[in-house]
Amino acid sequence: MRGILLLLLLGAVICSASTILDPFHQDQSTCSFSSSPVCDVIGNEMLYDIQKAEVYLAANTLTATLFFNTSGINTSTMTLESFNDSGISNMMVGDLFFYDPSDPASAPKYGVPLISHGPFKAGDLYKIAGTVTTENARTALGDPGGVIYRPDQIVLMTSSGNPAAVSDGLPVSVSLNGNGTTEALYKVTVSFATDSTFLSTVLKNHLMGIMFASADCGNDYLQGAVDPVPEPQTLLLFAAGVCALAVFRRRRG
Repeated sequence: MRGILLLLLLGAVICSASTILDPFHQDQSTCSFSSSPVCDVIGNEMLYDIQKAEVYLAANTLTATLFFNTSGINTSTMTLESFNDSGISNMMVGDLFFYDPSDPASAPKYGVPLISHGPFKAGDLYKIAGTVTTENARTALGDPGGVIYRPDQIVLMTSSGNPAAVSDGLPVSVSLNGNGTTEALYKVTVSFATDSTFLSTVLKNHLMGIMFASADCGNDYLQGAVDPVPEPQTLLLFAAGVCALAVFRRRRG
C-alpha cells in the first residue's frame, strides 16, 4: 500500500498545470463595435466567448487546452473550419501564440495554428522569424471596417515563404465540453515536443506567455502568463518521494 501511495504521489507531481481564466458568458447587451471595446464579446457569446486555457509541461512535451465557444466547427468530424458572421466570410479560429512573459510588450516568438492556413499546418509549432511574421485582425480580414472588434490584436501567423515547422505536433483534438453558458462548448487541445531553444525563449522564471483569439476578427482574446512547470518545492517533493520509495524497497528487500 505504501508503494502504491508513493507512486500516486510521484504521478501527481511529475506534471504541473496552470490556468488562465477569461470573463465568460457576460451580459453583452450594451456592447457596440469599437476599437476600444468595453465588453468581453460583441454579439452572440456562443460564437466567440473564451472561458480559459490550461497549459501542461511534462518532460519535453507541452500540451495546451483552450476552452471556448465557436461556430467554426464541423460537428460531424469534430474539426475546426472557417465560418461566416456579420457579413464577414471565411473567418477562422486564431493561432495560439507563445511569448516572453518577462517583456509584456514583446511580440510572439512562436505560434501553433489550430486550423491549417496558408503554409501552416494545424498542430505544428513554428518560430516567428525570417519569412514568418504575424498579422492583426485588420490585416487578416482585409480591413472590412467597423466590423472588426479588436483590429490591432495579433490573431494569425503569415509567411511569404514555405516555412518548416520547428516541431511536428499531434493532430489538433476537438471535443465537446459544456453548454456554452456555464462551461465552454468545446475544448481544443494541441500537443508538441519542445526543445531548449523554445523553453529558454518563452519560459522565464517559471512563467510562459500565451495569447489566443477565438476568431481572426479579434472578438474575444485571451492573454497572460502561465506557470506550466513544477515549482522548486514541488521538485523537492518529487525528490523526497523518490528517496522514500527507495528506502521502502530496501526495507522490503
